[in-house]
Amino acid sequence: SFSFLDGIQRRGLKCKSFLATAHQHTYKNSTAHQHSYKNKMPKRRWKPGYSPTSSWRAQTCPPDLPQKEVEDVQNLFKKVFKFSAVSVKVTGNVADSSDMLESWIGGDPEVLEDIPNDSELQAQKKELNKIKDKLSSKDIEDWHTHTTKCNIAASVIPHVKNLGVEMCTQAWVKFYEILNKHPIVPRGNFLSLHLCEAPGAFVTSLNHFLQQRDHVVSWDWRATTLNPYFESNSMEEMIADDRLIRHTYSQWFFGKNGSGDITHDSYVHDLFRYIDRVKKDQELELLLVTADGSKDCQINPAEQEALVSRLHYCEMIAACLTLAKHGCFVLKVFTLFEPASVALVFLLNVLFSEVIASKPSTSKSGNSEIYLVCRDYKKNVKEETLWKLLDLTVYSEKAGTISFKQELPVTFLQEHRECCQRFSQWQIATIENNIQLYEGAGPDAYHQLHVKQDYALNLFLQKTKLYQSRYVKRIAKINRDDSAFYIPNLSGRQLHAHSNWQHKVLKGTFDLRQNTNSKSWLERVELMEVRDISSPDLTLQCQHPLEQYEVIEWTDIEKGSPFSLILNSRLCDVTLMNDLNMLLKNPEFNKCRQDEFVQHAECIGKMVSDIVLNFMTPGARGAPSCQKQIIFWDEDVADETSLVYKSVMSNIKNRVFLSRVKSAEELESVARSQKSCFTVFCNVSLLCDDNSRGEPESYFEELRARRKMVQRIAAVLRHLHQGCQLILLTSTVLTRLSAGLLYILARSFNTTYISSQANLWLHQVVVFDNCLGGCPVLEKHLTEVEELMGAESSQEPASDYVMEVVPFSSLL
Repeated sequence: SFSFLDGIQRRGLKCKSFLATAHQHTYKNSTAHQHSYKNKMPKRRWKPGYSPTSSWRAQTCPPDLPQKEVEDVQNLFKKVFKFSAVSVKVTGNVADSSDMLESWIGGDPEVLEDIPNDSELQAQKKELNKIKDKLSSKDIEDWHTHTTKCNIAASVIPHVKNLGVEMCTQAWVKFYEILNKHPIVPRGNFLSLHLCEAPGAFVTSLNHFLQQRDHVVSWDWRATTLNPYFESNSMEEMIADDRLIRHTYSQWFFGKNGSGDITHDSYVHDLFRYIDRVKKDQELELLLVTADGSKDCQINPAEQEALVSRLHYCEMIAACLTLAKHGCFVLKVFTLFEPASVALVFLLNVLFSEVIASKPSTSKSGNSEIYLVCRDYKKNVKEETLWKLLDLTVYSEKAGTISFKQELPVTFLQEHRECCQRFSQWQIATIENNIQLYEGAGPDAYHQLHVKQDYALNLFLQKTKLYQSRYVKRIAKINRDDSAFYIPNLSGRQLHAHSNWQHKVLKGTFDLRQNTNSKSWLERVELMEVRDISSPDLTLQCQHPLEQYEVIEWTDIEKGSPFSLILNSRLCDVTLMNDLNMLLKNPEFNKCRQDEFVQHAECIGKMVSDIVLNFMTPGARGAPSCQKQIIFWDEDVADETSLVYKSVMSNIKNRVFLSRVKSAEELESVARSQKSCFTVFCNVSLLCDDNSRGEPESYFEELRARRKMVQRIAAVLRHLHQGCQLILLTSTVLTRLSAGLLYILARSFNTTYISSQANLWLHQVVVFDNCLGGCPVLEKHLTEVEELMGAESSQEPASDYVMEVVPFSSLL
């Protein structure tokens, strides 16, 4: 909760909205957001000593590498299985039907729970899980480091990164390899849709491919993913890397509820309408869809396939609903042993002319990851049938497998078993080899491994023809304007030390993690990591006051579904968030807080009175001159028994004139009577005042106090004039809404700093000194936010809750 101040500086707060900073590729004859390569590409030049011929070294086998090892490397690039088109051909009326899918599953499809498993596929699954069980006792961090080192394609990513490509990740090189191996990119103008795309490497990889291959096309793209800024999304389920999202926010679709969850019961319908508008606006056909979705299966890795089945069906149906005829679809799957997976692959064979199971060389050989590359969409299915299938396989709570009207073709089943056999055997061989190296291998084995890695890199470069070019235009144009703020006496190195946003972290062995999950609340608290986190002592100085043109750009106030849990925050370490949620869930924790309530309220009062007296001391931090008037706005009802108010009064001992107000109207009246600058104490927490009517039930005070925070800050900004001070008592600042309000305040005052002590309520006092003057446009904007919040619905499925008051990209 203290991360707001240092977060502002280290993220480089910009005074532009995301609509202004989202990069738009504007080439010749292109429209907004549209990538056009119609202009003649400039002649390529390479860095001195670097050329395609020097990087695409001849495909000669290393002389000191045995033939078997050479074949192992070459086989990395041959992990492909093509389904025969004849395997799904049928005779009679079925083949002549205008809706091939309905011919197989019927007009009213259903799922059956008692469909028997294929015995041969289950035997393969058992064999694979048996070898996976050997990994349960190994520390996950050590094992990950080991398998990364043993990966034959380990040299590819470092080399590609050195070429300076945009957002080089494992996903980037995997998709680049797929693009080169399979002809899925149309030659003409097209639109692409990338499902479950974060962090965005498929998009940047495709962008690089189009330019390096001289594809003369107009290209536009859209993407979906779990929204990394939606605070109710769990870090265990999403990739929170926002490197591309923050600079291309308008290209991403998160649905009406704002979560980005493609399996939400309205998401695909919203996506269908959204893509239809984009196709009409850009006058492009959607000819490529990718789906790189997955779920965290560390709790039960043996059942990874079943855990992701619902997601895969959702991705497939979304692709078929949006794709144009002859379009292509790339779907990431894992093992394909279960009946639901068999049905999925069969349906893809029905809907596409060609289906190929492919594992790129740069996909770790020891995992179950496979890409189904589907070409030439037949468009041989009615939308109505797809919607029924979506309700049945994604939204229905009934478990089971799609029931087919007739037996699946024997030839298809035989091919499917063969496909699964090949990929599972490749995976088993890799795991066994990694275990052998993990348990002890001499220097000769590692020398041979390094030779194989160099050879694999050579083959990758030959097959992809990837080289360095200075003329590849990037997707994201990173704006490096100066920050609106300055933190005195803090070096860049210190800022960088606090700037890492930690993603999900897994530690220990699988057995140990399973044991931890079964422990009691108290046992888990005892196992928590002890952190030495000192109280913040940062002063933030505003370099660029808020301008009216900036506020005018905040036109689209983002809304979404209400939530009662803050599972992630872009402004807080994920491990702290996990621990905080675990603590708050226990009723005993709240009881403990109530037992110490009086002491806490008195502590807050002492803190506030010290700040007030500090303002009266010449030379104190931020103290301009002696203050004559303090306006105390605590509760909605001016109750003399308020513990905070009594504590403040007992500590200042009549050394200042203190007026107490109970409403915005009284604040206005007192403020207008002041002829000189004054100080306002404003309580926007729920300490002594549970004013959370209409808000969702939550053990996060910040969520219950959101309306109060907006209303009071808006009122205070209307009535403060130049030179005044504001002392704000608030709870946590973990959400976009709260952080945006503090951002507005920090841009409206010369100096901002936090005065806080560790407490069970997570309350903190933020001090704003020397108001820079009013901003009429800002007052209007906050009034509109208040009106929107007043119209919010608490009924499900609501999607009109205000999520932010400032585009979140301005805070990053």
